[in-house]
Amino acid sequence: MNHAIMLLGFCVILIMSPGCESESGNHIIKDIAGKNTFAIGEQVWHDSFLDVDRFVNGESIPHAKNDKEWRKAGEMKQPAWCYSEGDSQCKLYNWYAVSDSRGLIPKGWHLPTYEEIHYLKILFYTLNHLEMSNGDIAKAYPTAARYERAYEKDVNVLYSLPFAYHGQRFGSGAYKGSQAIAVCWTGESPDTSRGYIPVFAQLKEQKQLYTVAAHPSNGIAIRLIKD
Repeated sequence: MNHAIMLLGFCVILIMSPGCESESGNHIIKDIAGKNTFAIGEQVWHDSFLDVDRFVNGESIPHAKNDKEWRKAGEMKQPAWCYSEGDSQCKLYNWYAVSDSRGLIPKGWHLPTYEEIHYLKILFYTLNHLEMSNGDIAKAYPTAARYERAYEKDVNVLYSLPFAYHGQRFGSGAYKGSQAIAVCWTGESPDTSRGYIPVFAQLKEQKQLYTVAAHPSNGIAIRLIKD
């Protein structure tokens, strides 16, 4: 079914539900496909970041315990994971771990694509504009031009992706954005110019979802979407 039709249908369900147009979180349906899952529109996500220290084949993923070990893994283009800054509950992985042939992603799940993130951005844009459009979905649903101009300038975001804001780690070992931004790998291929990997991110303060790119030696979290 066409994404736009499914998205608009989801919005209709929300605005017909008491309080949904103004209460953040009501766009989330929890445990829809088993424990620790949630649904947004037509997508089913895992409700926490990937937390493994072994590849799918059972072999151990090296744990970089300090800046020196983290830098060395990046320089040698070897897989590694580390904890996010000050948070032993969130693991960050470099791209060499993500792309390793031994497999990092469990069966039945995958890294989100740009298309899947784009769907979410349009969904959130629409939901966040329903109130100012007096509930008129046709007005709230973005045209391409209006969407591109306005989405990342919005400041009153009621609907967003649920996140813990863990930041990221550069190949140098330095951390950035802890408690301020969430950054996750996508399943997209490296760009052909610099070899950077597309990632998606969300700011804690504004809560807009956007896409950027990261060096493969960076430590970035993984949020999975169901096949």
